[in-house]
Parts: sequence; structure tokens; C-alpha cells
Amino acid sequence: LSPVCLGSLRRAASINAEYMGSDGFFVPCVHSVGVPLGHEDEDSTWPSNPDNKWIVHFPEERRIWSYGSGYGGNAILGKKCLALRIASVMAREEGWLAEHMLIVGVTNPEGEKKYFTGCFPSACGKTNMAMLQASLPG
Repeated sequence: LSPVCLGSLRRAASINAEYMGSDGFFVPCVHSVGVPLGHEDEDSTWPSNPDNKWIVHFPEERRIWSYGSGYGGNAILGKKCLALRIASVMAREEGWLAEHMLIVGVTNPEGEKKYFTGCFPSACGKTNMAMLQASLPG
């Protein structure tokens, strides 16, 4: 994984561990680029297996498998696969809504917090923004 993916995963994992419910529920996700390396093999800058690529969702079982893709977004399976596809099934069953939205909370110097929402397209930076560490108090 790239340094950006690893940093994002670390940040996402710390958020999930912090906010995971007391029941311990989570959606298991498995990702492999599908190119095992032997001791003498050279690594690739874009490891993938284009002849055998699978990204599979199991909404009823709450599982996600990704194999053969070198795309970093697939390495962070909770990003699209869980956040939209699996969550949409969960939302339908549990009576809530899953959508490709952004909710931002901003706190002014007086401590008053306001929330802003918006609908943003894929690949516009929502996940990158969510992984930022705030440098201001509040």
C-alpha cells in the first residue's frame, strides 16, 4: 500500500476503535492485490492481477472481498464497498439512510459548533478530508 493508504487506514482504524459499539460488530474486509511474490521476485510499482480480479460484496453476511486490484481505494474497503454498498443494505433493513454525503462540524473561537452538509461526487477528496487531523482546538 502507498504511504497515503497506510496513513488513512491508521486514522480510520483509530476512529473505528474509538467509536465501535459495545457489541463489537464490524464488517470483515479482505484485500489482496493477487500477486504473491517469491523470494527472488521483483516487486511492482502497481501490483495487480488483471486476469483474475474480483471485488465481491456479501451484504447478507456483511463481508467484502477484494482480489487482484492494485487500486488503493479497494485496499480501504470500508470507503466505498462498506460505506455505500453494504451500508445501503444495512440502512434499508434498519430504517436509516446511507448516502454519498459529507457532514462537517466547524467550531468557532467562542465554542459554538455548526454543521454543514453536502452531496459530493466520487474522487473529490471526502475521504482525504475526513482523515485530516485538526490543527485548531475544538
